[in-house]
Amino acid sequence: MMLVEVHTRAGVLTAGQRAEINRRFIQSTTGDDGEGHAPETLREARRWMRLVFHEAADSFVGEERESGDVPPRFLVRVSVPGAWRKDTAGHLIKEMTRALAEVACGDRAFEQPDVWVHVLGVPEGGIGVFGTPMGAEDLVRLLTRAHRESPRRPERMPEGSGYDPVCGMVVPLRHAAAVAEHDGETYAFCSKGCHHVFTEDTVSAD
Repeated sequence: MMLVEVHTRAGVLTAGQRAEINRRFIQSTTGDDGEGHAPETLREARRWMRLVFHEAADSFVGEERESGDVPPRFLVRVSVPGAWRKDTAGHLIKEMTRALAEVACGDRAFEQPDVWVHVLGVPEGGIGVFGTPMGAEDLVRLLTRAHRESPRRPERMPEGSGYDPVCGMVVPLRHAAAVAEHDGETYAFCSKGCHHVFTEDTVSAD
């Protein structure tokens, strides 16, 4: 569940560039098929991402009016559930800056303050879906429901990795947000959210 808003002056980006920025950002933040992601979870994650471009008729930086005579500047706001902000902000900032650099503004994105990215955490219960306030754990359940209802554990996994039974991802143990054992199985979790859902469901089942 992510809303990305890209603000820049009118005429800076073509329709093709906007589509390419969207493609690069989604792929870099959700991964590709076959990279240890359950296809059904990957589809759901992308379905709940929205990227919107805003083009300003007029804008200023300090007392300077932006015009075609200066390189384009971008302000990006990324809204995510508050519980996810700390763990995702660094990655989101890097990948959005990279997408804009590769498509629109080149190395200046990393050398000049031309790309500002604000990652905002929406307070718990501040996101509504289906007319109902949703918390971070509710959203994890929503995004992983298809896999949890029909789990498909990989037959083979790379050495040093574990299976996340909530989202279906194959997770390197050294990068796992948490590791848990249950009924003789060791599970690795891609995020604290998946671990919380597993713990709650396991306790309820027992």
